[in-house]
Amino acid sequence: MSNIVLKIDSIEKSFGGLKAVRDFSLFVNKGEILGMIGPNGSGKTTIFNIISGFLKPDKGKIYLNEIDITKLSPHIRADLGIGRLFQDVRVFKKLTVIENVLLAHKNHNIENLLAPFFKTKKIKNEKKKLTEEALKWLEFVGLKDKKDTIAENLSFGQQKLLALAIILFSNPEIILLDEPLSGLDPQMKNKVLALILKLKELGKTIIVIEHLLDFVFDISDRVILLNNGKKVYDGSPKGLQKNHLLMDIFTGNYAE
Repeated sequence: MSNIVLKIDSIEKSFGGLKAVRDFSLFVNKGEILGMIGPNGSGKTTIFNIISGFLKPDKGKIYLNEIDITKLSPHIRADLGIGRLFQDVRVFKKLTVIENVLLAHKNHNIENLLAPFFKTKKIKNEKKKLTEEALKWLEFVGLKDKKDTIAENLSFGQQKLLALAIILFSNPEIILLDEPLSGLDPQMKNKVLALILKLKELGKTIIVIEHLLDFVFDISDRVILLNNGKKVYDGSPKGLQKNHLLMDIFTGNYAE
């Protein structure tokens, strides 16, 4: 069986006359952390939107565990195992922390999970099991003591941790981290870094976009460098740090 969790084959995407992504391919192995870097406008977020289904590519194919997901909706892709942490926090602000996590369970809806009365023993046992799992991930991100707090009363950093717990509860095949450190104070940045390293120890498969290059180089097994929608480097972080490409592209001196 293939060790490749995600495979992208020659995708392209244009907006009007602008080619945002050009003949882009990649693969991500199980348990790998792949860093994706490049200057603003290089195509990083467009690629994340294509992977998660919010944009359809003009050309090319996307495979998750060898299943062609190119035409599937974001909801179905999420059910199949694509979890995404957005740069802007997306939680149900009027619900409690624990309710937010429980709602991520793919086989349940808000009526089932948040109903005040659970009539059968089977439903009670299932809710107990799900609640224990939710609390496990809240403890992992450091929010277990906030389980009954309304989400809007959390700090921005805590809401980001909640969004990560929601993703982890759904047991994704691959996690897309879109600028996970954006908007965080130094203490919270260190906490998120430590959590990502713990996820690495747990064997989670991750693609991360982040402008803080040192952070990407520290956590990534492999790095992809983009410029004008095209991949110009795919290899080790150390190899890229020694390569003139990095300086050329971020200073605008790169010539194709």
